[in-house]
Amino acid sequence: KQVAGLVRPFATTYIPKSRRTIRDNPITVDATRDQQEGFDRLRNEYWYQSDCGETLDIKNKPTLIIKCQQISDGFLKMGKDGPILRFKSEKLDYCIDKILELVACGERVIVWTAFNESVDIILQQLQRHKQLKGRCYGFTGSRRFDENGWLKRGLVCVATADSGSSVNHFSQVRHAIY
Repeated sequence: KQVAGLVRPFATTYIPKSRRTIRDNPITVDATRDQQEGFDRLRNEYWYQSDCGETLDIKNKPTLIIKCQQISDGFLKMGKDGPILRFKSEKLDYCIDKILELVACGERVIVWTAFNESVDIILQQLQRHKQLKGRCYGFTGSRRFDENGWLKRGLVCVATADSGSSVNHFSQVRHAIY
């Protein structure tokens, strides 16, 4: 263990595919009523209006897909500088429950998301649990990662795909949620 600790910063971990166990368990959860209404409005009318009167116009299909993904994650960003609306999300609830289950079994978890706002939402939810206070880390392209804290105390890391992370940051983590 001492040698491995000395070598770790200078080496990468490679596990041949023949010795790796990878399980892909796709999970489907139902959209809440508010989410479904948001999806329908965006898909059918290409716009969304918040309760405070802010309007989001959808100009193209890629933007439509991104906005539907945001609603699925439990929020909707109303334009570049607009407010962020929150939606109840069964997907978020399932993700939090799964993380808590894995941590209760003594496992560390990496959660990959598409949006910085999703990282913030998940971290806020996790910090409500006493056993995770100070043991959850966020990793995005716009946020400095506390690698030492993660290696010493980390149980959960929530990161975006564009965070600049490498497999070395999470080589000892057996569970990833995408």
